[in-house]
Amino acid sequence: MYAWVEDYNYSSQKLCERLLMRREGCFKEFVSFENEEGKARYDDTYIYALLHKEWTK
Repeated sequence: MYAWVEDYNYSSQKLCERLLMRREGCFKEFVSFENEEGKARYDDTYIYALLHKEWTK
């Protein structure tokens, strides 16, 4: 299982950590959304992961 979480989304980061997911990396200035003007928005995005065998323990 994996999750992509923006660096400002602290609630989702805490949820991933409570689920014992590992932060495996960070995409710096990853294009994830468009802003209000329809232009690309660049956010740092963390990648969390958990293997199936870790989830079923």
